[in-house]
Amino acid sequence: MKILKIGGSLITEKREGVFEVAKEKEMERIARILKGVRDVIIVHGVGSFGHPHVKKYGISDAMSITKVHNACLRLNVMFCSYLEKNNVSVFPIHPIEFFPSPDLKMVEKLLKFGFVPVFHGDVIMEGEKFRVISGDEIVRMLSEHFKPEKVGFASDSEIIYKGEVVEVVNEKNYREILKDLRGAVGKDDVTGGMLNKYQEALKIARNCEVYIFSLENLEKFMKDEIVPTKIEKGNYKL
Repeated sequence: MKILKIGGSLITEKREGVFEVAKEKEMERIARILKGVRDVIIVHGVGSFGHPHVKKYGISDAMSITKVHNACLRLNVMFCSYLEKNNVSVFPIHPIEFFPSPDLKMVEKLLKFGFVPVFHGDVIMEGEKFRVISGDEIVRMLSEHFKPEKVGFASDSEIIYKGEVVEVVNEKNYREILKDLRGAVGKDDVTGGMLNKYQEALKIARNCEVYIFSLENLEKFMKDEIVPTKIEKGNYKL
């Protein structure tokens, strides 16, 4: 079983100041690559359907939370419709309803029935407050329970270090790359950009191989080919 994260930058315009602009051609392209897929959990980012709303409205009261959550839902419905058209038996799961007491047994049953659970970035209730939960965090939480064969993050780029694509991350080089990475630049991103993705990926890689790659390598990943950036399984300390 695989867990696949589709970055919000792949399915939405995520430039600074952009508000709810979907990349429908890219959604269609991704859906064709995933045509008929099973035995996978998909998590997608929300890009300009999430981050700008949080910055504009916050998550301090019921109406602001409503605006943020409903924007995330609009993107999820759109993305799932393309997957459905390509024979993917999607089962959308909305984090605001699923967390903080997730029924992971239900997700196991859905996979056995042949469904493809589809999560997304969202807001969730935690104690007496609401907070943003990123798709990357959801991937890490699901990975801890399901122990997938591998995890893939389809993003707008591989990991870049000193101007070059990193082919392999391992226990020898991960610290230097971590020092070099910073949050997303020039994008409305309230969840930490590549730095957060890398940190979550290192946590996941304690249990399985993780890949961070551009859209061009999605099909290869789904065919179990090795693509950059591969993060080897290892004892990573953050």
